[in-house]
Amino acid sequence: AFHKISKVFFPNKVSIRLDSKNFDELIEALPYLKNYKVTDKLTIYLCRNFACENPTEDINEIIATLQNL
Repeated sequence: AFHKISKVFFPNKVSIRLDSKNFDELIEALPYLKNYKVTDKLTIYLCRNFACENPTEDINEIIATLQNL
């Protein structure tokens, strides 16, 4: 599912895959990520202008939102 959002062209989009395997390494590089919960399910946070919307597990919802920005 992560690859689906990576394929959507959106200027200045940054996608970060945070999981139990890379958590410690990413937290060291990007400390603000420590506030994000890691689960077994894909959870997507759409953030813009230094604020994040409520997380969702619906990849199609995020893609539609990105395409309509």
